[in-house]
Amino acid sequence: MLDELLDEVGPDAARYTLLTRSHDSALDFDIELVKRQTMDNPVYYVQYAHARVASLLRVASEQGRALQPWSDTDFATLQQTSELDLVRKLGELPEVVTTAAEALAPHRLTRYAEEAAAAFHRFYTECRVITDDDRLTQARLWLVTATKFVIAGTLRLIGVSAPESMERIGGDAS
Repeated sequence: MLDELLDEVGPDAARYTLLTRSHDSALDFDIELVKRQTMDNPVYYVQYAHARVASLLRVASEQGRALQPWSDTDFATLQQTSELDLVRKLGELPEVVTTAAEALAPHRLTRYAEEAAAAFHRFYTECRVITDDDRLTQARLWLVTATKFVIAGTLRLIGVSAPESMERIGGDAS
């Protein structure tokens, strides 16, 4: 029963998983996977990306590295492949939303959320956000702010929460 599934995996995980497939394809709902708080669980993976961004922005604020005005930021400092890949992925959102709405295909939003999260995780692994270079730090802070906005907006469109913090794998708070 659906109410038992919601009790076991939670509404976010259930909704997200149900929306990962087209309405005309079979869904293999792996309850054990959906309950896991690990990076192989798609909803956890996406929500964790959002929480990681929120954590980065908190740390920057605590260090006195507040965002400067957008117009004063030198985005030309973003040169790394993972930075540019993330920018491109974030820029796809309007087209993805339009296509998903026109085709009545919310599974395109879950796929996009996972791709955006993957692009962010790659960027995070390869690029230090808070650096000694203030210009680069500002550009990267704006990039992670845009990432937060895009992931939260995509999750909101499918009715899934975008937590500001989550337990990390291994139990540390982020």
